Amino acid sequence: SLASVAFPDALQTIGRSAFLGCSSLALVAFPGALQTIEADAFAVCSSLASVALPEALQTIGRSAFRGCTSLASVVFPDALQTIGDDAFYGCTSLASVAFSSALQDIGASAFYECSSLVSVAFPDALQTIRAEAFYGCSRLASVALPDALQTIEGGAFRGCSSLASVAFPDALRTIGANAFYGCSSLASVAFPDALQTIGGNAFSGCSSLASVVLPHHLAIRAGAFPNNCRQIRRPPPQSGARGSQASP
Repeated sequence: SLASVAFPDALQTIGRSAFLGCSSLALVAFPGALQTIEADAFAVCSSLASVALPEALQTIGRSAFRGCTSLASVVFPDALQTIGDDAFYGCTSLASVAFSSALQDIGASAFYECSSLVSVAFPDALQTIRAEAFYGCSRLASVALPDALQTIEGGAFRGCSSLASVAFPDALRTIGANAFYGCSSLASVAFPDALQTIGGNAFSGCSSLASVVLPHHLAIRAGAFPNNCRQIRRPPPQSGARGSQASP
């Protein structure tokens, strides 16, 4: 059975399902010219413990490393722009990820149930965290969200039961349905004034969340917060006029 593989130096693409289910594959030496790893290329390679991705790599395809349960570390190159849907789905040994500054898209369910993941550092320019991207990352204790982030899609951090606090950036506009559902350690959140929508059940099951302060204009969908969570609305901004104040 295949235990290691080395590629020709000029290779630019590893094709779809090329090493799917090679359960004994433990060592991969990627060529420096590699730009694309296509869908399912190394899916269910359950003995693969680490990968050093080449600097030229731009795209990791859908489910490329799905089910690589021994994969404990990944170094993402600076040129990487896209991590596809389900790319590291079920990589239960993966402990930390640091993304490249060029990264533009982290796909839906990209790190679904990476249950050993304890920290994530996002690129500064990232604008969207896609649906269920970090669903079930039960050891994830902290996330540093980038200043440019505008959208957290549905279920993005659902079931991250160790997540204790989140600082949302000023640019954030939307928190999707179930985005933080079941984050039972989450005790404090600070919402920016620009936030426009919090989806249904977004913070449902966040049993440690006692109160939240919300922008006055914010649209909140059904069940967004636990029943025991006190919701306080910030007053609208003052007009700036120097007229007399209203009587109490």
